[in-house]
Amino acid sequence: MSHRTLAWLTPCWGATRRSSFRGWICCARPSPHPRREPTVTVWRSDAFRLHWPYGDDGDDVDDLGAVHAEHPGRLRAVEQALRSSSLRLEWREARAISTEEMARVPAILEVMEQEQEQDEQPGDDLLEHTLRSAALVHYTDYLWDLYKLVHQRHAGRLDADTYLCPQSFRVALMAVGAVLDAIAAVRQPQHGSKLAFVACRPPGHHATRASGMGFCLLSNVAIGALQALRAAGPTAGDGGSGKHVERVGILDFDVHQGNGTENAVRGEPRVRFASLHEWPLYPMTGDDPQEHGPKRNLANFPLPAGTGWKNGYAEAYARALDHLWHGVNGEGAPGVDLLLVSAGYDALASDPLAHLELRAEDYAEMARLLVKRFGPEVPVVFCLEGGYDVNAIGEAVVATLSGALEARTAQVKLQV
Repeated sequence: MSHRTLAWLTPCWGATRRSSFRGWICCARPSPHPRREPTVTVWRSDAFRLHWPYGDDGDDVDDLGAVHAEHPGRLRAVEQALRSSSLRLEWREARAISTEEMARVPAILEVMEQEQEQDEQPGDDLLEHTLRSAALVHYTDYLWDLYKLVHQRHAGRLDADTYLCPQSFRVALMAVGAVLDAIAAVRQPQHGSKLAFVACRPPGHHATRASGMGFCLLSNVAIGALQALRAAGPTAGDGGSGKHVERVGILDFDVHQGNGTENAVRGEPRVRFASLHEWPLYPMTGDDPQEHGPKRNLANFPLPAGTGWKNGYAEAYARALDHLWHGVNGEGAPGVDLLLVSAGYDALASDPLAHLELRAEDYAEMARLLVKRFGPEVPVVFCLEGGYDVNAIGEAVVATLSGALEARTAQVKLQV
């Protein structure tokens, strides 16, 4: 019988006058709440392509990549691959912050500086909410610096690698907002699959408390983690989700170590952070697998150039999942309430900026293992970080979401 119906065995007293046969008939009735096939909710916005100081973001991806590796064509390639796939996706437009609204930033930051503590329950105003959430990770002085560099000094660069343009701070805040909204959405009881992907720019995992670097301005995933922990239950800020988040896992499989994320969470024992990355490579951090931070919540897995799935990556990945599941050496309580993934695709064998040897199908297996390990009740949000081969990044993202959906679908079927 289809999972879309519920069956009852109903007593029946003879269908005819001549028969006194007492039997049972099966009455199929439509389920009032038919189970939907799992989907991935994808957050996107054309505005994410506006972080680009070198003229039009045009369709000539090759030319854009020759100017700077972190270019708007990366998002175009990801979206085209997802829209061309057969994956079950639900598209969401990231909420917008207008150019005019950015004039309010100084007033909001001034109020934040005067307050003794951050508001426990921020309201629905997207600009204020994202600024207050960003201040959980970044010093207010850095937020001021970003505003002044972009809107007063019209600076073109934060450092040699990290460019700025008139839209950069606005777009970075929108990326933070999309991550916060994705987390709130997958925590809703009615979000059946609890899977989301945020296709945003600029990336975030190198941005430290005091500064941006490595193409990154705001630490998107770390901000999402700390905001989820701050929310003390159903609030306007978290969308009315029911379960309090007591522990967050952050998996970073970008080829570069997530130094900014680690910097943000190393003092927060409720966050477990695991990074798999090539070493030695920018930013030259995360080289000691035995260093777990003052709260013993960090795990780094440095891998040499040439590492692929079958010659070391799969083993390191299994150990990373172990750390996220129960902490260093099994010291913690099992499981987490929320999983955030810094999903970088520069560990692909074809990536021009690194030297690991992953294939698209490896990302599918990674997502399958992750979702399977943590079970159907744990929300998972993938947030785009690096990945600079535009001819391969789309396929790898599709593989990731395909693996996650395959594992989640199997879990849902077992629940029926």
